[in-house]
Amino acid sequence: MENKKLKLTLISTTAAAVLLGIGAFALFTDNADTSTKAKGGTVEVDVDQPTLSNGGNINPGDNDETVPETYIPDPDDPLYEEDEDGNPIPVPVSTTSHELKFNVENLGNKSIRTRHTLIIKCASPEGEALDASVFSLLVSMGEELEVKSFILDDGSEIAPEDLEDGMFVSAVKYVYTPDIFDGVGPDSEKEENSTVKAVKDDNGTETAQKEYTYLFKMAKEALNEYQGADISIDVIVEALQYRNTVSEDWQLMTSQTVTGKLTGHVQPTVPASNQEPAPQEAPSGN
Repeated sequence: MENKKLKLTLISTTAAAVLLGIGAFALFTDNADTSTKAKGGTVEVDVDQPTLSNGGNINPGDNDETVPETYIPDPDDPLYEEDEDGNPIPVPVSTTSHELKFNVENLGNKSIRTRHTLIIKCASPEGEALDASVFSLLVSMGEELEVKSFILDDGSEIAPEDLEDGMFVSAVKYVYTPDIFDGVGPDSEKEENSTVKAVKDDNGTETAQKEYTYLFKMAKEALNEYQGADISIDVIVEALQYRNTVSEDWQLMTSQTVTGKLTGHVQPTVPASNQEPAPQEAPSGN
């Protein structure tokens, strides 16, 4: 199937809300590198600029739980060594960890529920869209975020179990409602079942905030065409009042984008017997 070019489109917050409302796929522009405060009606939220650790040095096998910690090189491999008893010495497999982080804080006196949409995309150095199904977001090593769908190159959206051979995945999308935040300040709403409680500092100022951390995984089976490609992760945060609201009342608070570079290996993480080991590159932050 022919890959379509990844087009970066600048859209307004209002347009983003409309697109999200009908379930369409949109690409969002970067925000400034400071936190974004947004207010819709009586809902007020502060979302920090997302960060991706070691974002400039992403390789196949990073945060992939199936990659072994060590391997035994073939005897003709330059890395092959033996201990004093003649046993081969295992060689560590070098991978780099990547953490996607962002902080959400309730600034208003109303208790709120939040909804996050995370969208992963990838484009070659020439700007051609690459299949994004080799990427995923993990809660912890080996545990992927539960709610996930694939967006195909024609814009349609399907569940992972409906993916068939020959389908091209333009983006990987997660949508989930992780937390209920207490309100803060005078006459604020507090909920018995809130998962982010308001706490007071030494000056008596209340805050209700949470930092979210997810592991960004690139499957070790990714092909050489990904070398030098760019990835982007859209982080979209919506909120609604916890009391007296329905699901249609979601308000878009912010849409921000974090980017990274796939330095990649020109061979598998664990070299085959007829390959030279890949040179290791020092991680660089994003």
